[in-house]
Amino acid sequence: MPAVDERGDARALLQIQRSGAQAGPGLPMTGEQAALGYERYLESFRYAIPEFFTSQATGSPLRGGSGSQALGQ
Repeated sequence: MPAVDERGDARALLQIQRSGAQAGPGLPMTGEQAALGYERYLESFRYAIPEFFTSQATGSPLRGGSGSQALGQ
């Protein structure tokens, strides 16, 4: 792993994370886990997107981005 300089420069660490160069091996998912995950995925489509969200995907409602602004505002 590249050394991080004294200023706390994290760019090298972020590059390692981004590249996956030191990632562990992928682990298999059991059939039961996969079935539950897929069921939860399908369930997410059963609910309409609330009307108060805009159609723009430019912000996160959790971060207060423009995607969280009400329509007409």
